[in-house]
Amino acid sequence: MEDQGELCLAEEVERLRRLGLSDEEIAGRMGVDVSWVETLVSPEGD
Repeated sequence: MEDQGELCLAEEVERLRRLGLSDEEIAGRMGVDVSWVETLVSPEGD
């Protein structure tokens, strides 16, 4: 069940990206390291 927390964070990152926020802005807003946000980069068109 603990994997759900990370899934929710990943979904929030994607939501914020759709709103036009940069990885740095997302990291600052969520209080996580920008390198973690960057690991969630999905190729365009997925």
